[in-house]
Amino acid sequence: MNKIMLLALLLFLGACKTTKSTKPFLPVFPDDWLGGWEGELDIYNAVGKVMTVPMQCWHQKRPDGAYDWHLVYGSSDKQDVRAYELKKFNPAKGHYQIDEKNGILIDAFVLHDRLVSTFGVMENVIQTHYIIEKEKMTFEVYMHHQKEISSTGDTIIKGDTIPAVQSFHNQVYQRAVLKRIKK
Repeated sequence: MNKIMLLALLLFLGACKTTKSTKPFLPVFPDDWLGGWEGELDIYNAVGKVMTVPMQCWHQKRPDGAYDWHLVYGSSDKQDVRAYELKKFNPAKGHYQIDEKNGILIDAFVLHDRLVSTFGVMENVIQTHYIIEKEKMTFEVYMHHQKEISSTGDTIIKGDTIPAVQSFHNQVYQRAVLKRIKK
């Protein structure tokens, strides 16, 4: 009887599907962002998609310890190359700067699987995300006007102080899913 039970147990265990446990992807900045990336950047406004342009990112560590952080928009005949540099500001706190090489330094912060920067220019607020997922990187840009379109709250209701809350007009969204360029 014990041999029959043992045989049944072995057959049962053999019939069970085994799945490989996969480790979650825990990116290391900036190492996992390095390399060449390419895809298409879709640009949207409130009406919908208004444009698609080829896009590449080239992120490389230099011998001096700084990083080339280049963005390329357009095709070979009409390229807009942004030859930026990524600088360490306070890496222990995930704080870096993107040097646009024209007197502009954009602060950027590592938040889990993304590098995020938020800055204001010409009465607009722009936020960029470089989101890494193994062999692809999603690049996103959000833009809204700096001036709020409404402010609500700022009152007291039944003894509770309600803070003022401002809303903004979101104007532009850009998104590219970039694939790693194989060497």
